[in-house]
Amino acid sequence: MESVEYEGHWWIPGEQKNRVGGVLTYQPQRGTSLDLFEAFESGVGQNPDYDYFGRLYGVSKEGDFITLVKCHRSGFGSSHSQSGRISHSSYNVRYVLDGVHVPRNQNTSFRDIKVGFPGMKEWSQRVPLSNTNHSASGAFELELENPDPLKAEVMEYELHLNTSFTPSISRADTPSITSDTYFRLFPKQPTITLSRLRNYVSSLRDLLTLGTNHIIEPTYVQAKTPTSGYSDIQIYYADTAFGQSETPGITNLNFRLPDIPGGFTELVENWFDLRNDVESTIDVFLGTRYGSGTYQQDTFLSLTQAVESYHRRRFDDEYMDSQKYETEVHPDIMDFIRGDLKSVYDDLSMFNGNSLSATQLDRLKSMRDAHSIPNDLSNVLDSAIQFANEYSLRKRFKELVNSKYHHILKDLPHSAVGQIHPIVQTRNHFTHQIKDKKKDPAVAEGADLTRLSWSVEQLLEVALLSELGVPQSQIRDTLKNRYKQYRIL
Repeated sequence: MESVEYEGHWWIPGEQKNRVGGVLTYQPQRGTSLDLFEAFESGVGQNPDYDYFGRLYGVSKEGDFITLVKCHRSGFGSSHSQSGRISHSSYNVRYVLDGVHVPRNQNTSFRDIKVGFPGMKEWSQRVPLSNTNHSASGAFELELENPDPLKAEVMEYELHLNTSFTPSISRADTPSITSDTYFRLFPKQPTITLSRLRNYVSSLRDLLTLGTNHIIEPTYVQAKTPTSGYSDIQIYYADTAFGQSETPGITNLNFRLPDIPGGFTELVENWFDLRNDVESTIDVFLGTRYGSGTYQQDTFLSLTQAVESYHRRRFDDEYMDSQKYETEVHPDIMDFIRGDLKSVYDDLSMFNGNSLSATQLDRLKSMRDAHSIPNDLSNVLDSAIQFANEYSLRKRFKELVNSKYHHILKDLPHSAVGQIHPIVQTRNHFTHQIKDKKKDPAVAEGADLTRLSWSVEQLLEVALLSELGVPQSQIRDTLKNRYKQYRIL
């Protein structure tokens, strides 16, 4: 979305007669500010009742109806003028709705959403259906027909990918064609809220960012409200998830829409299934790849945690049946450590013949008590044993690197193949850092830590692209070309 500025008059709902002049400024990365030439409250003192408004109205000098949502006071002051001392005020605004005054007695909600992103036409490879007719004079007639929208069902709405082409004639009688490729979302419930709309837009943004390997932010967000009729309103809000949006180039993309064998429907189904399951993993990967810089140690720890979270949600991650472990094994182990040994060995099915004698139980009790386990340590053991049935980080990496994605990873530069031990040891060192304990030689630092972070990042990228249905050979070729350029100078 581009920066915009509105000069106009602004007022509290129901108090239009007390409207004041001011300037509304929107910047995609910084958000929206409303600077009023006069404060809403009378007098020169600041009234806390005017520090927050769920909704404000405005009319620009061009006649645009504007609704401001969630307005927090950011400044208050006063100055002298010919008519005396005047108070002025400013607000930070969460959302701007250009084109409607949402009634006071209605929630801010939407029934039809249209979202455009830079580079969508090139990414989708959508072209018009054309037919050219030539005449004897040499003139020709070009007929264009917009392609049918691509459609996919998501749990809460129907998603369309539309492409529209518009012919025009310049002053020099030169014909040209403009096009727009965009998403349209039709909620299955009557309306959706602003927060849900924003979540939908973020989902589509993340999909295109992953697909194009470029920072993508919407060029526009439009919607219809229950009171806007057939007219679309413009919606503005700040999104600082990544940096400045880019227009994707023709190279270095992870995939285009035609690369997915099952097309638009398969891609959308795979994406929303994946995002609903491992949203935090996707956030970490995209934030690491495209976000502002962080300390290398924090980056590495975030990436390894993202791999752990991804494996936990998408694969089996327990050694044995969880119910049996929680109800039988874990209590038995803790009873042996600090409880009644008889309760551990009172099940005859555990033995061939009779249960243990009192003498045998006493010998086991003596063995346990010989170590004088403090209560605090037994509590720590209880916590550790409670989660001992879950796979370790090492086992999770082994399943992903040596099995699931080995055929893609094995020939890639900076591959995690052969790096599982240093990854795990480095993570354990940074997480625990036990005092006076000698550091394992496998722990990576400096340039080695950077390379190890690339290995984990690459593993996540392979996993996410594979889940979306990108062909394995394409993933391998794309990442081989990309990661061979990763160097430490």
